[in-house]
Amino acid sequence: MGEYGSTDPDDVDETNKDKDNKTEEEKDKEIKEMLEDAERYHEITREIEAMERALDRLGKQKERAFGADKLALMDKELETMEALYAKEEEMLNAQQVFLASDLAKVEDAFATDVKLDENGNISNYSDLVAEAQGALNAARDTYNNSAQEAADKDALDEAERIYEERMAYLEQYEETLDGVND
Repeated sequence: MGEYGSTDPDDVDETNKDKDNKTEEEKDKEIKEMLEDAERYHEITREIEAMERALDRLGKQKERAFGADKLALMDKELETMEALYAKEEEMLNAQQVFLASDLAKVEDAFATDVKLDENGNISNYSDLVAEAQGALNAARDTYNNSAQEAADKDALDEAERIYEERMAYLEQYEETLDGVND
């Protein structure tokens, strides 16, 4: 049997061919998490976009209006801007809640303490990535130096899953932080 990660097509054993041998429960959990991520800001984002379109329409109407009509449109524009500001505040609050949740996931996933700078960026990001890669590489070395039986492959698959999960947590934190900082 070939080493794990080999690029030689003749050096592939059958256990490496099926990368997605996840249980239905694991697949359902992943789908649920993806939907939750997609839904995080869906409602608020739709409302903000609708308000921005309304502001664009009001601006065009205001350009063609005169006198009292123009003043009425300016009042409507101001009301819409205030509502938009309130929605953006709501979005920021939601992002801050998710940021705390995302940070907790990162902290739970790594043995290395997560250090943040004054802007909330992970200052020891490379240490965390190195920890995740080190664990994955150790699992690969163990697999490559083993009898490469099903249990060995399962341990490697679990290490790969944990690595992907850790990297996803880091990415999600960074993405949420970018949203807060925007």
